Amino acid sequence: MTAELAEMYQEHSAWLLAQALRLVPNRQDAEDLVQATYLVAASAPFNGDHPRAWLFTLLDGRVRNFRRRQICTIPVGLAPRGSRDVARFPDPEGMAVANDTVERCLKVLGPCTRQAIWLVDVRGLSMAAAARAVGANVPTMQMRVSRGRLRLRHCITL
Repeated sequence: MTAELAEMYQEHSAWLLAQALRLVPNRQDAEDLVQATYLVAASAPFNGDHPRAWLFTLLDGRVRNFRRRQICTIPVGLAPRGSRDVARFPDPEGMAVANDTVERCLKVLGPCTRQAIWLVDVRGLSMAAAARAVGANVPTMQMRVSRGRLRLRHCITL
């Protein structure tokens, strides 16, 4: 750590933590974001007159990435629509192979696409309801579901 960065940390870390706490509700997450901000700051030297503005810009980028990761997780407690119907797969071995294939292919999808497929195709939410659930707009949800279905179809047929 350079002396300049150490000085900047001493002078601005409390202020930066306060800003992070305004942007994320959890103190632990805010502290992690401030630490990540200073890690980025260590690799991108400051060349300006306003260190707080620069640090806040770096923090803002970390917060956006954090929120993006939070948005793309499947909410806990959502069960699939209906139950697994044994009648649809009369052969237990065929059902096991189908489940393994689908699970393998779902892992290939990115987290946002997997979440969209889960909400729309498994939970049975409408595009609008799924979009509201994750804080996205409807065209974004439609794109994620469409691309996810194409990737799943391609993966399953391999």
